[in-house]
Order: sequence, then structure tokens, then C-alpha cells
Amino acid sequence: MLLPSFTARGVRGARTFSCVSTAALVSLIPAIARAQATRAERAVADSAARARALNPVVTTATRDSRELRKLPVSVSVVDTTTLARTSQVSLTEALRTVPGVIAGNLFGGDDVRLSIRGSGARGGFGVRGVGILLDGVPITEPDGQTRLDQLDLGAARSIEIVRGPGSAMYGGTASGGVVNVITRSGRELQGVSVRMTGGGFGFDSVNLRKVDLSAGGARGAFDAYLQASGTRLDGIRVQGRNDMNRANLRLNYTRQVDGAPAAAPHATRVGLDVSYSDLDMQIPGALTDGSWRNEPWAADPLNVTGAYGRREQRWRFGLRASQGLGSRFGTVEAFAFGTARTIDHPIFRVVDQNTHRVQGGLRHAVGFTAPGDVAVRLNTGLDVDRWYGESRQWTNVGGTQGRATPCVNDRVRNIVSVPCTNQYIVLPGLGTYTSADITRGRATLTAGARYDRVTYDIEDRIRPTQSVTQSFDQVSPRVALRYDVKPGVSVYTSVARGFEVPTNSELTASPDTIRGLNTDLRPSSLINYEVGAKALVASRVLLDVAVYRTNVTGEFLSRTVVIPGVQFPRTIFENVGRTRRTGFELSATTLVAPWLDVVTSYTYARYVMTQFTGTEINARGQSVPADYAGKLIPGVPQQRAAAEFRLRPARGLDVTLWGEAQGRTYVDNANTVNGTVFTQVTRPGQAPLIVPVAFGAVPAYALAHATVTYALPETRGARTGASRASLFVNVENLFDRRYVAALATNAGNGRFYFPGAGRVVNAGMTLSTGGR
Repeated sequence: MLLPSFTARGVRGARTFSCVSTAALVSLIPAIARAQATRAERAVADSAARARALNPVVTTATRDSRELRKLPVSVSVVDTTTLARTSQVSLTEALRTVPGVIAGNLFGGDDVRLSIRGSGARGGFGVRGVGILLDGVPITEPDGQTRLDQLDLGAARSIEIVRGPGSAMYGGTASGGVVNVITRSGRELQGVSVRMTGGGFGFDSVNLRKVDLSAGGARGAFDAYLQASGTRLDGIRVQGRNDMNRANLRLNYTRQVDGAPAAAPHATRVGLDVSYSDLDMQIPGALTDGSWRNEPWAADPLNVTGAYGRREQRWRFGLRASQGLGSRFGTVEAFAFGTARTIDHPIFRVVDQNTHRVQGGLRHAVGFTAPGDVAVRLNTGLDVDRWYGESRQWTNVGGTQGRATPCVNDRVRNIVSVPCTNQYIVLPGLGTYTSADITRGRATLTAGARYDRVTYDIEDRIRPTQSVTQSFDQVSPRVALRYDVKPGVSVYTSVARGFEVPTNSELTASPDTIRGLNTDLRPSSLINYEVGAKALVASRVLLDVAVYRTNVTGEFLSRTVVIPGVQFPRTIFENVGRTRRTGFELSATTLVAPWLDVVTSYTYARYVMTQFTGTEINARGQSVPADYAGKLIPGVPQQRAAAEFRLRPARGLDVTLWGEAQGRTYVDNANTVNGTVFTQVTRPGQAPLIVPVAFGAVPAYALAHATVTYALPETRGARTGASRASLFVNVENLFDRRYVAALATNAGNGRFYFPGAGRVVNAGMTLSTGGR
């Protein structure tokens, strides 16, 4: 093998079996007969509840409460039922059946590559091009970067996903869509719950340990919810450890009238949120084509010698409030949050950051009836944001700060006591939006726009002449028309403009080791044309169909470059001239029987670069121009399908089966099926060595997963109230397939692939007491 890899041994599993006494079953027949009527009544109630779940009330698309089927936009909801059947460690499990969404796990845990309709597929760390919200408040930073360590799925009640440009509501951080994680409250839990999970890559090893503790309660107008979790994950790969500790506190006040929440026109709600996260993870890096196929547990040797990892602590706290102003004047909402973060991040350099964020928002919504029996709903708001702090980078010496080692080609290398980079960065953002829904009869016209301005103020404290201040602004309009064909069936069409600003890490990723800034990188902009239909059939089937075409100018693509004299390769970003995204999305949720629900989805995505001239390295190590017009954007499969089967064969027993499949995915701009990339290997005192590395497109794959949950009979105590216990077993990658979970596009060092885990078995129990 050309490039060495570090490996570890795998483990093998053993099967376990259980049996049930036939005599015991026979003795239960009289009791079963007596319970038939009760079960029938319960089945009717459960069916009604599941039917209501087909058309939930969502808030993400419009920042206002609407029924799902009445929205002129593609929206999906992952409900509590699905979340409870996952390991609650990663978003990949929760989002696998959502059309248009690709969620691939890079290293396990929270490091997820998330893409909606192609946005965010360009690679790099964190989530880009997709706006991430927590209870409706953006946690995506002003430059569009999101770290998912703030999200604990153990505290989540549901997840809402908006597919398509969200810039008209959320600005340049949501060009591809929006994901809103909605957490539970003390009124929903009202008791204490403990969930313990353990698992591994087989039956005789434990690589995952997670404990979730939740407590909630309500008294009068007040409720409180406290959740804490600790996760220890030893991934399948060398240098794959991931430790995460989190805590979340929510205190809420809801005005009561006669013992019930006040009606919306007179409602008062105030909430206090406090959260803490502590992450310590290792980064094994990407692999070559030969490595992921033959030794997927390996790590990039440079990542091992450089001890790549991320140690991060984050505090987040804030207030949310809403006040009804009466039926004539609508509702006003506001939020204010602050975040503090420290990070020690050894990669090609050791990144040391101490940053803060202050953000706030104000929104007013009002509805009224105009002459001619026309219903009008107005929604106006303002968002302000400011991210600021120090960012220093040192040479990486075994994962530690090489204070005595100068930066390569650094003009101040004669001063050996200074860090490589010392910057003070301020990213202020401002956005204001307005929208109107005008309904007459069966038709509703939605029109709105948002103005955004994002500024990058980067002060270079070592080389002041290299300091940069740069601002980007944009107006993002959107127009949509929805028509109710008949009760439960609607069609819509929309035109929306979106844009995406480069993240600070993309702007500062440059092959220029002196300047350190990629000032040629510009925001991308897009226009999305979409038609769709939603149908609720016989209160048993919810269909959602969307067809879209998106024209993008300046789309971001990444490529990994090897810089002469620099030990570690570097990922940089560039704008594509023009691209065209054409897609079709279909999802269906069907209540087949009282004991069976089926969720299916299909995605067709053809994303073509219509105008782009880039560069590639030839066998002599020379950079030569290449025309990629007509090629597909790398990192996005053209087809993907998924299905979820929820079975309830007996009382207390739930069985969930998942299946997912996707087509071949190209890893480079040239859409190479099998080929060679020529990379440079730096040799001290010698000319760089040109080394060929074989690579190929990611092959198509299909995976199956399963979860079995058994709830023990509920017991009640005079002092403790209801007590419940349930056992669960979750198996990911049931048939132990080898596949690529995520990839790094256009990797100049030939390391494109992040292998997925083989068969993973998790088991545990949930104990709860008190409340309901």
C-alpha cells in the first residue's frame, strides 16, 4: 500500500435467544378475552391520535404556527415516535427517511455531514448551507457555520425540516433549507426519566455508553425541565474516541386563566434556557479508496502523528417571550441569547479560540379580514447577531502548540515566540423580513422578502496590513401560491431567491501561507422554482410531492491542496460559475393498520455544473485548466430511497424496520468512475515527490436497520405515581455492509472517503416515574 495506515482489530458477535412457555400462554387466554373490549377502545383512540399526527402544526417554515398540509413549501416532521426508536446519538438515524436530505456520519457522534438539496455537500467540518434552529432560535452562526454539539436528541420532542431556500425567513445561513429541533417541556414530562444505552460493533464489546437523565414538572403557570447526558463513544476507527457531556435547563411561565393556558390573543409566555456542552473528540480523517475497502478501521497517519482532535466547551443562555396583544393587534415575540465558547482544535495547525456570541430577535404577527372576505396574515421581524473573539493558530507538534516552531514561509519566522496566526474576528449580522399571506376562498398567496447584511471584520494582530473588513448584503424575495383542490388536498407553486455567504473558516482557508485569506471567495446566489402537492387521503395517508429547479451562481466547492513546504494538506474553497439543480421528492406516510405504519421517501437529484473551469494536477505535478461544464456536482447521489416500518404486534411491543439505498456518488469534479489523482509529498531539502493515488466514485449501497422496544406493564404507587420501564435493542447496518458514510470532495491527497460503521448493536432501558 502506498500510504500507510494505522489499524485495530475487529470483534465478532454471538447470537442470543429467548423462549416463552406455552403453558403460560394458555393460562392467559381468559384474561386476554376479558381485555378485548378495552383493547378495541384503545386501538380506536390510538388510530385517532396517529391520524392527527399526519397533519401536525409546524412553526419553522413561516415562523408562525400552521398546519403542515397548508404550507406552500416542502416540510417534513420527525416525530417523537421515530426519535424514541433511535440511539439518540446522531442526527443520521433521525433524518434517514426525509427526502432531499443526506446526513452522513464522519467519525461517529455529532460530527454529521448534513446536506439539503445539495447545499452543504461541499464538505469541511460542521454544517453549512443549512440553517439549524433550537426551539426556533438560530444556533447557526452569522457566517453560516453550525456545530451540532449543542443539540441533544435525548431532549428533543420533534424535528421539523424545511427543504428549499429559507433565506426569505432566515437569511444567508439557510440557502438549502432549515432544521428546527424542538425540545420537551416540564409539562410534557412531569416526572423523572433515565435512559441507559450501551452497545458496540458486535455482541461482546461495548463501544458506546450513554446515560440520559430527564426531570420535569409543572405547578400552576410554571413548569421546569432539566436534562443531562453523558456519552462515551469509541468509534470503529483508530483515533475515533468521542466523549460528550451536556446539560439543558428550561424554565417556563405560561399565563393561566381558570386553570388552563390563556387563549392566544391574551397569552403570555416567558422562558429561560440554559445549556452547557463539553466535547472531547479525536479526528481519524479520511481514507484512500484502497483503505476504506480493505481496512475501514484505519486512520490517516498524519491525523495520528498530529493528534487531530477537538476539545470544546460551550455555554448558552437566553430568554424567550411572547405576548398576545388582543385579537386586533396580534402577537409579539422576542428572544435574546448569549453564547460563550472555548476550543482547542489540533488539525494542520493547532487552533485556539475563545469566542462569544450575542443575538436577538423581534417578531410581530397579526391577522385580519379585509373587504371582499379576504383573510390577511402579516409577519414582520428583525434579527441581530454578533459573533466575536480571538482566534490563534500555532504549528502542530504532536497535537500541541509549537510555540518555538515558526510557520512555514512566515515573514515573521525570526520571532520564534509568536503564534502562527493571531486574529480578532467580529462577525456582525443584521436581517429584517416581512411576509404576507392573503387568502380568498381556496387560494392563498404568500409574498415576502428579507434583507441581510453580514460583515467580516478580521484584525490580524501579527501582520496588521493583512487585516480585512468585508461586507455582503442581499435581498431575498419569495412568492408562493397555494390552492386547496378539495379538503385535504392542495397544490402550490413558488419562486424564491436565496443566497449563502462563505463561512469564516472558508474565507480564511487559503493556499497563501502569508496572507492567509481567500479574498476571491464570494457569496453564492440562487433562484428556486418549485411546484408541489400535499394530500391527506381518508385520514390514513399523507402524500407530499415536490418538483424543483434551482439555478445557482457561484456555488461553493471544496478541494484539498498540497502546498510545497507545508507538512499537512489544506482544504480550500472556490466558486463555481453556474450550476443547475433539478430534483423530484416524494414522501408518503401510511397508517396501514392499527398495528402498522409505513413511511417511504424517494429523491431524484440531478445537479449539473453548467459553467465552470477549474484546475487539476497532472502526472508532472503541474496545475492545468479543466472544463467541468456538463459534469455533476460531486458529493450528491442522483437517487436515494428510504422506508420505515413501524409494527405493534402485541401490547407493549414495538418493532421498527428501516431500509435505505442510494446510487453511485462522484467524489471529484470530473465525475471519475475509476482513476488516479496525483499528489505531492513534501521531502525536506528535496523537490516534492509526485505520487499517484488510485480513487473512484463511491459505489451504490443499501442498508437495513432494526429496533425492538418492549414496554413493561405500568405500575402505580401512592407516592411515586405511575412508574414505567421499557427495554430496547437497536441494530444499525443489520447485514454488516461495507459502505462510505460521507466523503471529502476533490481531495488532492487522494483521501476522499469516510467509511461507515459495520453492524452496530445498542441495547438499554428507560425507567420513568411520576406524572404521565
